[in-house]
Amino acid sequence: MQIKLHIGVHKTATTHLQSILESKKTNIHDNARLHIATPENFRQQWLPRFLKYTHTKELHDKHKLLEIAPHKGTWLISEENFSGVPYDFIKTNGIYPYLQQRLHLFTDLFTPADIRVFISIRSYETFYRSIYLEIIRNNGYIPFSSYYKDAEFKQYSWKTVIESLLHCLPQNKITFWQYEEYTTVLPTLMHKLTGETLDKECTHLVNKKLRVSLSCKALQELESYAKNNSQIASKEMVEYFYNKYPANETNGFFEPFDTATVEYYQQKYQHDIDEIIRLYPQINYITGKADDR
Repeated sequence: MQIKLHIGVHKTATTHLQSILESKKTNIHDNARLHIATPENFRQQWLPRFLKYTHTKELHDKHKLLEIAPHKGTWLISEENFSGVPYDFIKTNGIYPYLQQRLHLFTDLFTPADIRVFISIRSYETFYRSIYLEIIRNNGYIPFSSYYKDAEFKQYSWKTVIESLLHCLPQNKITFWQYEEYTTVLPTLMHKLTGETLDKECTHLVNKKLRVSLSCKALQELESYAKNNSQIASKEMVEYFYNKYPANETNGFFEPFDTATVEYYQQKYQHDIDEIIRLYPQINYITGKADDR
């Protein structure tokens, strides 16, 4: 049995990719060779049981997980919450600090299956900004200063995340790509995940625009609302302010970092990618550049 585990991460067009996988489900399932699990079904049943198992490690929980999983063919899982959730950035240190433990238990659970992990990464300055806005959408308004700690966040690294995967799997079982090249690498990525090409039925999904960020005006309104109500209550108002004050020249685009910080993070991002490729040459790096390997 083969398992292809796409673990996101958050805010790297994961939902967009999942919508394409959802559109291909019926035809692929008819072939009974590839079982696709996306948040629509995986998050409702299997993932909660697995997260419970990471804490209990009880035998009956393990048996239940195996019972409701496919037993042959290829199981393709696309679920960014396998890695963690955005609010982890407030509760803990690092980028997805629970990922290694979860992947270790997952690989142990399905030994000797051929397990392959797929992960997208994103430049730090836009990733941290987007994660903050996702926390607001999921949990209600909090000030940026309650989320972002400059000295700590500058120590975080995608290299560390990749190395956490390498504690569980060999290099050649890991595939990564840059969010910034998502549109370019999507055909290659889909072929690696499903063995199929992007067909005409998926064209409208490929061209679909990604969700726009919350505007500065929307954040200001949420901040005022939270002062007079609560963080939880402000969560109910996020979509209202998002739609009322869309991100544009009038309402402003949320850009929390100054030019020097943006440049620092962009340079660090490229350096970390270069280091991953240099130190772990057998990792599968999908890129839109000519040296794709």
